[in-house]
Amino acid sequence: VDNTKTYTHAYNFGSGASATINGVIFTGVAGGNPSVVNKFSSAGLPNAFPNDANNLADGTRAMANDFLYGGPSQSITITGLELGAEYVATIYSVGWENGTRAATFSVGNDRLTINQDHFGDNNGIAFSYRYIATDSSVTLNFNQLEGNSIHVYGFGNYELAPPPVPVIVNPSFEADAVPAFPGYGSITGWSVTGGGIN
Repeated sequence: VDNTKTYTHAYNFGSGASATINGVIFTGVAGGNPSVVNKFSSAGLPNAFPNDANNLADGTRAMANDFLYGGPSQSITITGLELGAEYVATIYSVGWENGTRAATFSVGNDRLTINQDHFGDNNGIAFSYRYIATDSSVTLNFNQLEGNSIHVYGFGNYELAPPPVPVIVNPSFEADAVPAFPGYGSITGWSVTGGGIN
């Protein structure tokens, strides 16, 4: 968790208790398939597992205490995005066994297959996706591959770059020194003079 970034979304799943990690507050949302109006919704996360014993400590321990799981197809839809802005979304998890708990994550045509247990049992792992918002929302899908769902402890989304500022190349619409056609004036500062538009 990078506290130098501006987080648009930061949520802790499986508990109503909030977690503070590196100064960033992850708001607790209790219950399965959590959602917050105008912020996010989720699916395929109906079950909560409390008091997970693992190797995480300090602020991360507060988030790593509880997780959601259960569906063969899981998703988090992040809403309230600004068109053209660049973001990084991250889903937080913890290894469940010394084995393989795999799923394919996707957004549109982007795909990545991951193993929740990659770093071993009880060790933390984060899955991140960098994107430019082409709509006011984005859905992170993850589908299990071996009959075991991904455990989701929470997620965050921060803005990497704001949308580009529109540039007016020629505010007067005059690209050259050619005089206006007889009887027509030029546009200067978005006002018209003479009998028409050059």
